[in-house]
Amino acid sequence: SRVFNFALSTGGTVGMNYSSSSVFISLGIVVLLDLLASVYPLLLVSKLVTPSLERKWRIPTKPKGDRWEIPLPFTFREDEMVIGLTAYLLEYLRAHKIERAEHFTLESSQVSAKPGEVIIKGFTWLPPFEENIRQEFILRLSKSLTEAKYFTSLVVKRVSGAYDLWVNSAENFAREIRKQMLTWRLLTPKERDNYIERGKKMLKGEMNE
Repeated sequence: SRVFNFALSTGGTVGMNYSSSSVFISLGIVVLLDLLASVYPLLLVSKLVTPSLERKWRIPTKPKGDRWEIPLPFTFREDEMVIGLTAYLLEYLRAHKIERAEHFTLESSQVSAKPGEVIIKGFTWLPPFEENIRQEFILRLSKSLTEAKYFTSLVVKRVSGAYDLWVNSAENFAREIRKQMLTWRLLTPKERDNYIERGKKMLKGEMNE
């Protein structure tokens, strides 16, 4: 009613500054377009650089009894990259030699190498730790003679613990290994070179722990 009375007192019209409103709308559109222009490339880069660190990875195989062979979705052509990756993975595994680590506890590990193949193997305890779930693992990087590149696979074998619990925990273990292999691709060339040098020294002595 106040607006109506005001309109009557001004001759039946209410003045509005349309030019100022259009300025604010225009500014808002410019800001929005600027934000979209900066965010969209970041989204594209995240998909290219970190190929599904968070997206669900489906293991293409099932356990056969107490043994589960899991092909990992990584290939490598250069011997030096495999050597560096071996040192990188071994560092990650041995960082879990603490009691009741989040995803697994490493009991022991060893690495062996021959032309065209590197193997990391050992034993781990898996959560829930009170259920006494223990497994052997074999992580193999093996070169195909026909395709001239390395393929990766993980074999886990149940040693103790309830079967169903082991299957679930072994799957989580495989996912953690995959995540670590993904992060290898995010290292700088200098960081990878450092791991390559460490890997060469390590494989000379084929360090066991």
